[in-house]
Amino acid sequence: MARFPPAEKTYAVADLFRARCLVSNRSLMWPDRSTWTIENIECLWDAYMVRADYSERSFFQKWGAQLANEPEDVHRLAADTLAFYYLFPNDRKQSTKIGNLRMVMNWKLGDPPPEFDEIAASYSLGIGNTGPYYHRAMPDQIAYYLEFAKLVKTKGIDPSDPVECHQAAEETLKIVPSGSAARHVLLHLLHPDYYERIASRSHKNRISEAFQALAGDSVDIDQRLRSIREALLES
Repeated sequence: MARFPPAEKTYAVADLFRARCLVSNRSLMWPDRSTWTIENIECLWDAYMVRADYSERSFFQKWGAQLANEPEDVHRLAADTLAFYYLFPNDRKQSTKIGNLRMVMNWKLGDPPPEFDEIAASYSLGIGNTGPYYHRAMPDQIAYYLEFAKLVKTKGIDPSDPVECHQAAEETLKIVPSGSAARHVLLHLLHPDYYERIASRSHKNRISEAFQALAGDSVDIDQRLRSIREALLES
């Protein structure tokens, strides 16, 4: 299966994200708060996507200024999304992930909640390499996660169903086409036994081409990789 066994702490946090944020609207790190509402998602989206800042400042400098006048629950939403964003990459140090997450919390929220320790522990081991684009286009990847959550809520999609998640991920990609890396990351984090831990479409295509005889007839790259994996396990 595609799951990376040493990263069980990471998958546990991803499970919490699905249950709390996508299903019940609660915050990942402040579970007593109803943070993941459509209204808050749209507010965060507007703050940094609609009112985009194209200056040469760093992403966090711009994000902090864009969120300065937003309510605390929007800041919680931003912190939750960043926490999820950092779950997969193994090409960023644990200290960097924790430091940036603390910085976002300090803009308005103060001391981290108790659940922060579980998040920090999950950063001790990444799942896979995301490549430079995932970090260079950080606003787009975060936008993808927000739009996916909004789609799940507005269309009643079951985030526990891998097929429904795949359909939602494809639809989200039409809205945020620059979030392609996030699309692969999200599907693996939510369904690690179903989708490969690969954040690159080109890498998936190379595997599919190398094992073309085992890939089956599907045009969907993830289904082709599943067919390859199943065939190799049976051989």
